[in-house]
Amino acid sequence: VCSSDLLPVPTDKIIKSLWLPTMDVADLASQLTLFEHSFVRLMTPRALLAWDTEYLELIEVYGDALQRYRRTRKSTLATSVSHRVAAQRREVAPVLLWLGWARRQRDWVATELLSLHDDAERARVLCKFVKVARHCVDQLQNYQTAAQIVAALRLRHVDALTGTWAAVPKETLDDLKSLAELLLPAGGASAYRAHIARRGTLEARVPLLSVLLSDIARSEERRVGKECRSRWS
Repeated sequence: VCSSDLLPVPTDKIIKSLWLPTMDVADLASQLTLFEHSFVRLMTPRALLAWDTEYLELIEVYGDALQRYRRTRKSTLATSVSHRVAAQRREVAPVLLWLGWARRQRDWVATELLSLHDDAERARVLCKFVKVARHCVDQLQNYQTAAQIVAALRLRHVDALTGTWAAVPKETLDDLKSLAELLLPAGGASAYRAHIARRGTLEARVPLLSVLLSDIARSEERRVGKECRSRWS
């Protein structure tokens, strides 16, 4: 068994090396979970606390300013702004890496389906992805990979494959609907939180990154709000 401590951060070449037609569902789910653990082990409290909506605003504001200063040839100001953006990127680099992996994982699932031309074969692969997502949730507590598979199957180009969806068994469609209700962030991810509570665990082995980041952001907002109230009370 490969240890996640020894596993490098997965690249596009690594994920493309997975031979989907022949890999067993459990083996594929386990390998994808090891990939996720390579990002989980990079997460630090500092990186997570540095990430909030202000980061995106900072990149947008400073990025615009950087272009403006470069156009006016104010090199000193441009250098200062560039250093500020670079420092912020270093703070949240692990989060950015994990988000980038999530996007590549969605793209991989969609590409595997869209590269096939036979509806029956495409339906078989789609069913396999649903089984992998279910195995990740039920056996490995890997909610992040399962969520990316479900998100990929909801992409517009995949959803438009009407012939493929018509060939998917009803039980698979029902299972996919159940996974979507669990993993998609509707209602503040209440279904996901209730599921974790029912399992009797305080946290998932590979949690939903979107929920993790939103919880940290709300916690920080509450902390700042409490400080403001105490300052003026």
